[in-house]
Formats: sequence, structure tokens, C-alpha cells
Amino acid sequence: NNNLFLHIVFVWILLNMYAKVVKSQDIEWIFIGKIHTFVPIILKSLLMEYYEFNTFKFFRRYFNLPKSMKLQWCVIEEMPHRKPKELRLGILLPEYTGGKYIDVAQRRMFSQVECGLICRKAWPAKRTLQDDNYLYQTEIYALKIVCTKHFIADIYRSSWYTDDSPSMMLL
Repeated sequence: NNNLFLHIVFVWILLNMYAKVVKSQDIEWIFIGKIHTFVPIILKSLLMEYYEFNTFKFFRRYFNLPKSMKLQWCVIEEMPHRKPKELRLGILLPEYTGGKYIDVAQRRMFSQVECGLICRKAWPAKRTLQDDNYLYQTEIYALKIVCTKHFIADIYRSSWYTDDSPSMMLL
């Protein structure tokens, strides 16, 4: 009976992987006897490990960062010479990396710098959920930005390869 359960779970996982489930809310309920509410929770955690774009786990995988590296949300303040100040979402890496951060929108790492032509600083921020948006707010200078829940997924989904990626990409 236990082997049958494991076999059914394994087949269900394979079918969902084949169907290219991208978001955890896309997983449909499966009814297997009395445990119908228990199975989806387990399967979501197995299937969605790297598709949860709003997690540090995803960014660790995408940028090949070690699990031991402490990450923190940040608001990037960029002030190009003679241009308006820009605020963007980022992920701050530990100090021992030399002031590095990930610019979420540009999908790359940068260093914090202050020179004559540009000033880039990454301020640690706390993330809070407000309706369908995330608010990222710094304690210092009260800088804040608001992004939709899908902001990160909209940026990274096109660079996260799946078998149906070629048909989904624009020419």
C-alpha cells in the first residue's frame, strides 16, 4: 500500500514536470484516498523549488551563489552624473564580497561605487506584502519601491529554459 502511494506520487510528479508547471498555484488538486490534501503540499515543494522567482533560493541557483551566503533585499540608488536619481530592486551580498549586489532588473552583479560620474549604493531593505505588491523599504533614508508580485518572474521567466521555451519566445 505504501509502495503504491509512492508510485502514484512519482507518476504524478512526472506528469506535472511534463506539463511544465511554472507557478505553484497552477498545480491542481489530486485525490488519492484520504490523503488528498497532503499530497499537493509535498508535490509543490518538490516541483517548484526553482520556479519560485521571489525567493533567495531562486537567486542562489540563478547566480550560482553558495547556500551559506547571506542575502538581503535592497533598494539600489543610482545617481548618474547630471541625470535624475533612479531607484531599483536588488539583492545585497555580504560585505566580504566587496560591496557587491545583484540588480534584479539587469540580471547581473554590480559593485557599489562613488566616483565623479556615477554613484551606486545598495541600501538594505525589508520586504512586506501589500495586496498584490511587494513593498521594499529601507530603514535609512526611508527609500522605498513597490513592485508587483510578478515583477521578478516577468524579468527572469524568459531566461529560465524549459522545453516549451522556444515556442514561448518572441523572435
